[in-house]
Amino acid sequence: MRQLFVKWTILLQKNDVFSKKDLKYTFFLKKMLLYFEINLTFSLKYYIAYYFIQSQQKKSFIKDGLIKNKF
Repeated sequence: MRQLFVKWTILLQKNDVFSKKDLKYTFFLKKMLLYFEINLTFSLKYYIAYYFIQSQQKKSFIKDGLIKNKF
């Protein structure tokens, strides 16, 4: 399971999925979490959600040119 998660993480970073439109990658995140719902531990789900939120913040930082501390 860990190897599969690492592959997903590498795939996400490689293809830069999180730089696409909000609706698309929000849907993708939900789909991915549903796919792994049975096998993922809470900590792994938290890591995916954290990675997603961080990418959102970077996007808004670049877009607005301001540091937004939403976390």
